[in-house]
Amino acid sequence: MSPLLRDRYCAVLRPDRVDLVRLKRGFKPVLDLKQSVPVAAGTEGAPWLPAVAALREMVAGDAVTRGDLAVVLSNHFVRYLLVPWDEQVGSIAEYEGYARIAFEGVFGETARAWTVRVSPERFRAPRLAGAIDGELPHALRQAGRDKLRLISVQPYLMAAYNRLGQPFRRRDFFFLLAEPGRACALAAVGGIWRVVRNHAVNDDSAISALVERELRLLETNEGPVPNLYVHAPGFRQLKLPIVAGAAPRVLALPPVPGFAPDADMPFSMALTAA
Repeated sequence: MSPLLRDRYCAVLRPDRVDLVRLKRGFKPVLDLKQSVPVAAGTEGAPWLPAVAALREMVAGDAVTRGDLAVVLSNHFVRYLLVPWDEQVGSIAEYEGYARIAFEGVFGETARAWTVRVSPERFRAPRLAGAIDGELPHALRQAGRDKLRLISVQPYLMAAYNRLGQPFRRRDFFFLLAEPGRACALAAVGGIWRVVRNHAVNDDSAISALVERELRLLETNEGPVPNLYVHAPGFRQLKLPIVAGAAPRVLALPPVPGFAPDADMPFSMALTAA
């Protein structure tokens, strides 16, 4: 079957649940499957193991047929760093090794087994690096091997950034991405990465306080605060500070046939890979 005709499944792995949607291919692609299952808390082993087990059971169900699988990882399962430019480091492979050393410096020896990826950037610019458990990609391939071909594994921050990309063509921005229990801050000034932080949060007020703190730090170090963009599906009561006299801009995902923004809001994370 042509890759253009294969159905595309998008899965989201979170500590508490797994979501799975299907983009049915055809003349007019449409979301025709939306499933969600809770994840039992694990007592030992890697924190993502229960979520992968839940995904495996979902894929084994009768509703799932053959197709491609794109996975979005909750930021609970991802670590981020900014890697400074170094004139002695040239290729992407060298930068990944350089980034791994940086992760080890922050997170210890456990980072030696992580899979690390870095963003391509212009000369003398720092790079954005993300890391996940090195065994996770293989476990995901095994979870869908009888029906689904794994075509991508993306951290939620990267998937959302790419999907919502239009505003980020500006050289200056501050992006807040929130999900249950986690909020990521990503900022660029003059087209250069300045901030990436992955915070545990308990409620809406913690997110608001986080944004105010990050913006104060950015303003102190870099001059005027850039435009603030927010993507926080499900946080209907979230109140964020006014920045330079302007309200934060809430970003919505592009429409997809078969997705109702209100009724299907719990599946919003999956749409970043659709």
